[in-house]
Amino acid sequence: MIRILLLALACSACTDAGMGKLFSLGSEAHIVCRSGGKVFLDTHSSGKVFSEKTSDGYYFTEKDTNDLIEVNGDCIIRYK
Repeated sequence: MIRILLLALACSACTDAGMGKLFSLGSEAHIVCRSGGKVFLDTHSSGKVFSEKTSDGYYFTEKDTNDLIEVNGDCIIRYK
């Protein structure tokens, strides 16, 4: 009960985007990356897409192949 209250208090200051990011943990995502206006990656992750503070890229496990994918570029990431 206390955990729920603490989570509710912590999230009361969150924006919709912040809440979405918090609750997307473990969710599948659709990733589309472009370079020069052309799509070079269009795939789905098996879980959360991560980014590192010291990098402009992303990494995730691809759903179909179970491969670890690392990519940088202009990417749109949509969580389901």
